[in-house]
Amino acid sequence: MEAGVRVVRGPDWNLGDEDGGEGHVGTVTGQVGDDSVKVVWDGGQVSTCRGGLKKGTHDLRVLDNGTVVETWLQALDIFIPFVKNVKNQEYKAYDGNVQSVIILISAHCATSKTATTAAITSGELKHLTHPSGKGNTGQVMEVLTTRSLIQVEWENGSRNVYRLGYKGKVDLQYEEEAPGMECYLQHLPFFKLTKYCRLKEDEECEVDNIAEGDTVCICVGREKLEQLQKSRSGWVVGMSEYIGKTGKVKGFAPNGDAIVVFGSKKYRLFPRVLKKVSKISVGDRVRILHDFEKFHLLQNGRHCNPVMHNTLGKVGEVTKVLEGDEGLVITFKECQGVYNPACCTLAPGEQIDSITISHGDNNSGISLGCGSSLHVLLMAITNHDEKFALEILKKDPKLATARIQGETPLHFAASCGLLSIAQALVAAGANINEQNSDGNIPLYLSMSNAEVAEFLIKQGCDVTIANKTGQTASHLAATKGCVPILNLLLSKGADFNSQDSNGDTPLHSAIFNSQISAAEVIISWPQLDIHRKNKEGFAPLHYAAFKGQSAIVELLLKRDKTIVDTQRDDGCTALHVSAAEDHHEVMKVLTEGGGAKVDRKNSKSQTSLHLACQKCNLDCVRLLIKKGAGTNSKDDKGNTPLHLAVLAAPKENELMLMALIGQSPKKKEDHSKHESKFPEVPSCTKASSAPDKCARCLGNEPEILFVPWGHVVIEWFAGLVATICTYVSNVVFPS
Repeated sequence: MEAGVRVVRGPDWNLGDEDGGEGHVGTVTGQVGDDSVKVVWDGGQVSTCRGGLKKGTHDLRVLDNGTVVETWLQALDIFIPFVKNVKNQEYKAYDGNVQSVIILISAHCATSKTATTAAITSGELKHLTHPSGKGNTGQVMEVLTTRSLIQVEWENGSRNVYRLGYKGKVDLQYEEEAPGMECYLQHLPFFKLTKYCRLKEDEECEVDNIAEGDTVCICVGREKLEQLQKSRSGWVVGMSEYIGKTGKVKGFAPNGDAIVVFGSKKYRLFPRVLKKVSKISVGDRVRILHDFEKFHLLQNGRHCNPVMHNTLGKVGEVTKVLEGDEGLVITFKECQGVYNPACCTLAPGEQIDSITISHGDNNSGISLGCGSSLHVLLMAITNHDEKFALEILKKDPKLATARIQGETPLHFAASCGLLSIAQALVAAGANINEQNSDGNIPLYLSMSNAEVAEFLIKQGCDVTIANKTGQTASHLAATKGCVPILNLLLSKGADFNSQDSNGDTPLHSAIFNSQISAAEVIISWPQLDIHRKNKEGFAPLHYAAFKGQSAIVELLLKRDKTIVDTQRDDGCTALHVSAAEDHHEVMKVLTEGGGAKVDRKNSKSQTSLHLACQKCNLDCVRLLIKKGAGTNSKDDKGNTPLHLAVLAAPKENELMLMALIGQSPKKKEDHSKHESKFPEVPSCTKASSAPDKCARCLGNEPEILFVPWGHVVIEWFAGLVATICTYVSNVVFPS
């Protein structure tokens, strides 16, 4: 559902003449519940209409969705504009607070098959206030370019621009009806809610009424996220980095996907992969998610210990809201932890639950009450009360080796970054190589605090131990860009060629997170396997090209320039990858610093120029042509880059074609300057084939050698367009 869609009554309409009668038009302004929308009709009436999700009941048909499109191509006039041919249309202010513009003038249906309606074209919003006030009348003077805005002249002579469905708002209502255009009602599609629907029980997560400004998080695993995104607005590898992290909804795409901002990143996400996150404050009572697998998924990137498993489905109190996206500190009667807000739902008025935990040197399962020494020690560590924690440990040193379902106090101290407590625990006999339920050793959890990590490494912990996802401390140090820690790990025997469950090495992790300094340390390691690929088939060079990391590409080529033309399993070189992803700077490094072969073909016989044209990456096309890329090279389907450019996005087509045929955009000539230089050719002399050029300019215009349709001499761009049209009719759409 898009706020701003223009609608008329549909086949299941049951609200009488609440819309003003058959043929009258309204604007969808928002959603009400799971399957209803609010519609403001042009006469000022307001209705709640069904959206067709639950019982297939369609109260509305879509007359015009041009008011909500985002690109000029989608905003083409699907309906015939009528306003300029209609006189004496009068409107009055709908209310004192200008919220949106409703400009349709409609009349009663002429027959059972047609309805007299209006169609509008739109433009930019210039003013949001009307000087005449509520109840005054004005006349529509102009309809602007996406049918969502109009210009009105009021009785006092002032003019302003108002919204018609612009972001689902309505400012005005009509005073007098006027005829619009005719359309076949049966040909109009049903209005159906698709954006905010409640998901089925067997789907990944439930999304209720996500709206602009809401806080949401990605609530599905990587495989499901990739699968769903590929069926919608597309998949980007970087999306998986934000699983379990919160972002803000900034708007919605025309297909209903949410535009979500995570810090400096912005993605279009299918609402099925999102979970709305409640606003939670200190003192709120919350209930923890009961689903074990979903809890671990949403806790991604946050410390998750076995004690927290006992809190699933339980109620605790928020005692602190951490900065950024670090989460909430939630306290129960026997324990405390840091939770993702997405794992919590508000539980006002409910009692805080008691949590039963157990501990023992060998997971003995001894019941632990609220007042036990271990419980008090862990609470002190979690609360960063170092002095109190050290006092407890001094009284009972055996607590250093105690465990809570696999988790030791050293894990807690490392996660909290408390050096003094970590030192005391190790001195008391804590095992620095102890793995918790996720396979993490304390070193892995200490990467947010360089001092603790350095201490544990120097104490002799095994730096090659991997957790259950296959990641070592080197992976996390590379992810966070901890250069001193990487150097220290290397001196203690770390293996920078180790691969995690996704096949990523620490270098892949550094590339993914744009950690150039970390990448430089890893690349300088003599034993590095520079050809090692992850499970997606990316060697470090290809991965750096894919992520647009030109500095890392340069470092890799500095180490070994011979890798510049190595190919993936699909035959693509790093130049192919960067051309497809529009990474112009990476291409410059590959061609100028690495000497990449611009005409190397992939398994589909495509060159980098083919991919750049296919994706309409104009800067990349220009660079490749400048470097001598062949414009006549054919892929396995016989297409040249020019064929693909013809089929590319219309906005870029003209510049793309001009680049391929060797011409550059020219500024408009000042023909008045030619008169003194060429007095024998008057500047006013015009050539019929090129009305914007004087005769002298025509004489200097170079001829164009156009390929691949043979050697055709074309004097003017009109000829170029004619040739393209011939190609499209004969090749793309043959009769």
